[in-house]
Amino acid sequence: MIRPTGSLLIALLAIACGGDSPDAKPDSGGSSASASAGKGDDFEACALLTAEEIQSAAGWAPDTTDGKTYGSTKVCSYTGPDAMKQSVVLVVARPAPKVATSAELSTRRNEAFAREKSIKMASTPIEGLGMPAVRTEVEGAATPTVEIVVGRHLVGLTAGDFEVAKTLAAKAASRLQ
Repeated sequence: MIRPTGSLLIALLAIACGGDSPDAKPDSGGSSASASAGKGDDFEACALLTAEEIQSAAGWAPDTTDGKTYGSTKVCSYTGPDAMKQSVVLVVARPAPKVATSAELSTRRNEAFAREKSIKMASTPIEGLGMPAVRTEVEGAATPTVEIVVGRHLVGLTAGDFEVAKTLAAKAASRLQ
């Protein structure tokens, strides 16, 4: 089975929103972000979730966070003591697809996936989050990604469990509203 990594998640999101390549070099600078990121781009991805929120949703607390910026894409990897089983990857990319519903986002994502021949992916709508959202799965991968459109940003979060990913993605997205 394939274990999605930050690079795979960045590639996934880039397919949909035409974002920067996962091969782009990360920016090293950046100012500290507050817990409430707001609508602008002056935030760090790692500030969108707290260790307590991850502990509450996933049952483990991260002991390592690693944030990087690739052009207009921000990434944070949260890792617990057992890195192979305790990992959450958050990606915030822009521009986001201009969609109004989860069904529309799912259709757009699946159309984009159909053009990408190297990885087989499928997207299904997630309702009830108050924002367009989908569950995206890569064939052969054990972990789903939840993607949410919030304003000009596309938030993607991969975790070992769908409900954990959905809960944490919604929390991160709410901080961008």
